[in-house]
Amino acid sequence: YVFSDTGAYLGINNTFDAKGQAVFQLPDGAYRFRIDYLGYQYWTADYSVPAESSATITIEHQDVRISVAGNFQGALTPLQGVKLYLFTAAGAYMGLYDTSDAAGEATFSLPQQVYKIRADFLSRQYWSDEIPGGDDNIEIPMAEARVLVALGGVPAEDARVYVFSETGAYLSTNGTTDYTGEVVFMLPAGNYKFRADALGEQYWSEVELLEADQSNVIRIDDVHTWHTTWGSDNLES
Repeated sequence: YVFSDTGAYLGINNTFDAKGQAVFQLPDGAYRFRIDYLGYQYWTADYSVPAESSATITIEHQDVRISVAGNFQGALTPLQGVKLYLFTAAGAYMGLYDTSDAAGEATFSLPQQVYKIRADFLSRQYWSDEIPGGDDNIEIPMAEARVLVALGGVPAEDARVYVFSETGAYLSTNGTTDYTGEVVFMLPAGNYKFRADALGEQYWSEVELLEADQSNVIRIDDVHTWHTTWGSDNLES
């Protein structure tokens, strides 16, 4: 954006090209320029046209590494494929995102300003602390879901079990029961619904709360569903 040397905006602006250059046709006079970049503003000094025909501003960058991991009973497991979105400290989305790799990490090249990162995982959102230029970690509290499927009182082997949000959105997560009728999921703590497909029929659980750091047992059969939580030193059913 082009301003007079007294700070008045002149209604003139342009966008940098791939070479990081913007060109203006300006009458003789004194000007200053403001660059709006990734949520922050940077000002040049005053320049006199035509004596000074170019202006350069350098915005220092550094790589910021963000790691995202599931935390179950203190054990951290890197999470791959998690979308990470860049926001300013005030909460404005900057239109930049990355996806965590096999080590659960993503890297952003950022100016030395304050930002936040949001991790979206299985329809839930998790925020980093404000990052004034350093690395940060996002830890997602996890819960174990042990889904047991039985039909007519008999464990249902090879039943396909699908995981849904509490509002019914499929979370692209599923598994098949073993010979005991059980399939185990490690999921972020929160509310879910489960659907078991067996013998051409579908059987739904109620909305179930999976508690962090707990082994949550959900039983699905053709009559009832149950939810049991196994804590570290007690049993609730």
